[in-house]
Amino acid sequence: MAHARSFIPTFGNDKLRRLHRILDAFGKKSSAERMASLLTMDTGDRSFKCILSKDWQAEIDKYDPFKRYKKIAERLAGLDEVQKMLYCDVSIKLPDGFLEKVDRATMAFGIESRVPFLDNDLSSYAMDLPSRLKVHGNNKKFLLKKALQGIVPDKILNGPKTGFGVPYGHWLATSLYEYTYDIFEDMTSRPYSFFDKSKLLLMLKKHKDSPSQQTGFILWKALNLSLWLRFYFNY
Repeated sequence: MAHARSFIPTFGNDKLRRLHRILDAFGKKSSAERMASLLTMDTGDRSFKCILSKDWQAEIDKYDPFKRYKKIAERLAGLDEVQKMLYCDVSIKLPDGFLEKVDRATMAFGIESRVPFLDNDLSSYAMDLPSRLKVHGNNKKFLLKKALQGIVPDKILNGPKTGFGVPYGHWLATSLYEYTYDIFEDMTSRPYSFFDKSKLLLMLKKHKDSPSQQTGFILWKALNLSLWLRFYFNY
C-alpha cells in the first residue's frame, strides 16, 4: 500500500486526496491505526498538527492518538477486520461524533430526537450478524435494502447517496474568508499562540485561491478552536 500511495499525488482534486488518505490508512501496520486513520480526514502528512506552533506540536507528540483504538483492537482480537471496524465505529465515532452533534443541536433548541436504528434489540441483532451480510461487494447497505424491499420504493432504496455535509470549505473561501482571516490574525498575534502564524494564514490564502475539502477541514477546526478560546478563556 505504501508503494502504491507514492504514485498518488497529495495535491489535485479531492478524489485523489481521498484515495491517498485511504491508501495511507491501509498502509498502517496495526489494525488499530488502520481503524483510526479510516475514520478521519487527516493523514500523517496533512493533519491539524501541521498548523500548530512547534511547542504545541511537541506537546501533542507526548500522547498516543491511537490509544483508545488500540484498547478496542485488543478487546476485539478474535473478530475479522470488517467487524473490528464496525465495532470501533460504534464505540468511538458514533458516541463521540455523530450522536454528540445531534444531541447538542437538538437540546440547544429543546428538541427531543430519537435514533430508531439504535434500538437495543435491533442493534444487538445487527452487531451479531456475520460480515458477509454487512459488506456485500459494492452493494452498500445490502441487508437494510433487502429488509425494506416492498416497503420503501425501489427508487429510494437504490437511489444515489445524498450527503448531509456542511459547506465550510466554500464558506472559508468566500463569505467567511475575511472574518476567518481577522480571527486568525488576532489569535496568532497573542503570546503563547497555539498556531504557527505563517503556516495558518498561508493555508487560508491558498484555500481561497484553490478550495479543497482537506484544507477546509483543517481550517474549520482551527476557526472553531479559536472562537472557543476567545469565548471561554478570553484568549
